[in-house]
Amino acid sequence: MTKRLIAGLVSLILGPGILVNSILKEVSHRPRPRNTDLFGGDLGFVPAGDFSGACGANCSFVSGEAAGAGWLFCYAVFLVPDRFKLLFSPPLIALAIISPVMRVAYGGHYLSDVILAWLGSLIVFIGTLYFLTRNDTDRAIGH
Repeated sequence: MTKRLIAGLVSLILGPGILVNSILKEVSHRPRPRNTDLFGGDLGFVPAGDFSGACGANCSFVSGEAAGAGWLFCYAVFLVPDRFKLLFSPPLIALAIISPVMRVAYGGHYLSDVILAWLGSLIVFIGTLYFLTRNDTDRAIGH
């Protein structure tokens, strides 16, 4: 269980912390929807993955909140002890889904921003969990 908890912490630092908030949001230059001409703003629309936008800081691609929500989903599924899953996992999973949806609804992110961030956290989490627990004899996640 200790290795799984360490994997959770490492994946939180690597995924939402470093990859999303320290790298992608700073180099993407994709304006938020509410700042683009499509939605009444003064900046031009930039597709996901195109780093040529005019956003100077705290840009839209990818969503930090959605990355955190994707990590929270992984926590609820992979790290909550079995005896507490029925109590804690459903509200955590609901929060992990509702939070990114709200960011899209309020014009903070495009749908692609939240989907890619959410899935990115899932990939980083599972990769880190695998890397740190691959030699354990008990490979069953959740036990």
